[in-house]
Amino acid sequence: MSNHKQDPSNIPDFSAYTLDELIAAKANIDADIYPERLALIDQIIAQRSADGTHSSEHDSKRERAGTNTNTTQAHKQILRTVPVKFLGSGSEFFKIWIVNLLLSIVTFGVYSAWATVRNNRYLYSNVDIDGHRLAYLAKPIQILIGRAIGLLLFVAYYLLTVFSPVAAGFFILLIFVLTPVFVCLSLRFKMRMTAYRNVRFGFTIRYARAIAVFVGYGLLALFTLGFLYPLLFKKVDEFIYENMTYGDREFNTSLDNSEYYMASIGAVVIGLLSIIALAALGSLIGFALSQFIDEQSGGLMISIGVMISYIFTFAIASAFYQALIRNHVFANTDIDGVASFKSSVKMGGLIKLRLVNFALLIVSLGFAMPWIKVRNAIFFSQATEVEILPGYEEVLAGAGESANAVGDEVSSIFDVDVSIG
Repeated sequence: MSNHKQDPSNIPDFSAYTLDELIAAKANIDADIYPERLALIDQIIAQRSADGTHSSEHDSKRERAGTNTNTTQAHKQILRTVPVKFLGSGSEFFKIWIVNLLLSIVTFGVYSAWATVRNNRYLYSNVDIDGHRLAYLAKPIQILIGRAIGLLLFVAYYLLTVFSPVAAGFFILLIFVLTPVFVCLSLRFKMRMTAYRNVRFGFTIRYARAIAVFVGYGLLALFTLGFLYPLLFKKVDEFIYENMTYGDREFNTSLDNSEYYMASIGAVVIGLLSIIALAALGSLIGFALSQFIDEQSGGLMISIGVMISYIFTFAIASAFYQALIRNHVFANTDIDGVASFKSSVKMGGLIKLRLVNFALLIVSLGFAMPWIKVRNAIFFSQATEVEILPGYEEVLAGAGESANAVGDEVSSIFDVDVSIG
């Protein structure tokens, strides 16, 4: 049980909620973590009942008239800015993770689908935004079917390499062309299995556009000797975010080519400088130790040094790229009239996170993975804020009344995680 002390500055302005919203918020709030919020909601509900303002429809109309006169105004007005919080702990997650690992081993990997669902449900349910948690809705059988498809494709490829290398080559080409399809199906699955306040996220599949982005721009980047890779990365991010939805609202994004070129060139320069510096340092250390160690031990130390140098170089260069691009994407992406985002990831903090995580992984022989996942979740949540816009009320209200709710549940039966790799 958690004993969190509620910061009054983080309590939402529940006076802006409709009656239905207050009731929904009360049902979803964890009373152990947010007793002050629960008490405040009860107080507002009691006050409205005493005043005779029972009609949520009246509240909705009044709010729409006051704050949603037009879409442009809804986009500009920010009701409140809330931090993203991760409330899980490494020790708590370890108990779930270790049981899942043992059951996956004894069932020869079959239980891994159930393990994935249990792990994700814990991680998602501990992400708190404005007093509400994310929900992971996938069923183990959906993941198991997806992995079975991936296994069948691998077996097919292996058999073709044995009996017909030419056919195996055509098979690889086919997989390359179909990779955008697999990516789309995987993104749709991941988004549809995620919900916030009983409203599902979604992903609109556009296969032709996916093939143009992943295959077309991918080949252009390759044939231009990497010069267009930053453009490829930007197009991929645009494709992903522009096709995401929350309820009936679409994500909007406006990304800048210059940011991707700046991040990519900066990462390459930082990587090269890191390699040069580490190579010089390694040479000095090697020369100093050459008189005290034999040739075989020297070769082993060189191998270890090369591996450590690669890890440091990758951690530094990728941290620069990820911090810059994440902050840029979040600052230029919003959910239509519902929410906009802020990211403040620092390069130094991200480098430290990755190096410490790697050290924990090596020292613990892999058993620190639950703590690593929790550390990552806490780091990125602390660097993220969500700006709540007036349109979120309409999404929540429409979710319970949607005529497509039954169809949505039926169609989810056919969702499987077909991601490969």
